[in-house]
Amino acid sequence: MHRRYLTILNRDRLQRNTFQSQYSLINKNSLHLVCGRPISPPFQFQRIFGGRLAARGNFPWQVYFHSPRGGAANMLREDHFELFAGIVDISEEGLANAVKLQIADKFIHPNYTYAEKGEIQYNYNNDIALLKLTEKVKVGQFLSPICLLQDASDTELENGKLGYISGWGLTEKRKLSNDLRYAEWVKKENFVFTPNMFCAGAYGLDNCHGDGGGAFAILNDQDRFFVEGIVSWGFKCGTYSVYTKVVNYLEWITKTMGVHECIMKWRSMQGWILPFEYCCGKRHTFQTRR
Repeated sequence: MHRRYLTILNRDRLQRNTFQSQYSLINKNSLHLVCGRPISPPFQFQRIFGGRLAARGNFPWQVYFHSPRGGAANMLREDHFELFAGIVDISEEGLANAVKLQIADKFIHPNYTYAEKGEIQYNYNNDIALLKLTEKVKVGQFLSPICLLQDASDTELENGKLGYISGWGLTEKRKLSNDLRYAEWVKKENFVFTPNMFCAGAYGLDNCHGDGGGAFAILNDQDRFFVEGIVSWGFKCGTYSVYTKVVNYLEWITKTMGVHECIMKWRSMQGWILPFEYCCGKRHTFQTRR
């Protein structure tokens, strides 16, 4: 189980270092008993744009991202951000009781297109990245990963069905919420810009600024939650939002998690060339420095 790996997120928030957002702990092994099983599942409808307050344990995969300095950033530096998990309250008192996560590395999808400096980002295709944690996360009642779909036909939500979204973004009063809020809304058909996106929501129901990177969670027949989408972009608060379609990136996610886990495992060995017999199911040879 890759509890070290990590958070899955909206790539643009990572690059531009926005004030706050949220990401989700993921688990590559979707059959593991831990993933996708909150102790207190959220089974009530409300809108996130001012919606229902979440209780601890509703969304144990939710991770709060905070940038103390704010502003844009061209590289990820540990003194530019903080990650907190296992909480629903992000007030000063709430963060004091949170599990603080440290980042070892970032992996931005290689096909994401950056906007030129000073220009507005319009192309959100391949809007996904991974963060690797310095340590494995100790899971518990209020902190556990969400599952990944295994393939496109596994549990993918049909158009017209409901999924869950949660976040600390702007409320209807245009203020950032200190309390985690959630909603469930419909996945829409015939409203996509690329095959790597899907749309969900309804007029008057939406995520908003500060919700980017959160998981669009779906529930399968065994009452297990999977991440189908990542909050990517939208037109304005209170309307439909567009999500990164995670199932299209399973191969990239699995390969990235597997290869870099292998490198970390053998980093302490001497020499420049490290042969691997069968690392993560394949034979590899890496060049690395001590």
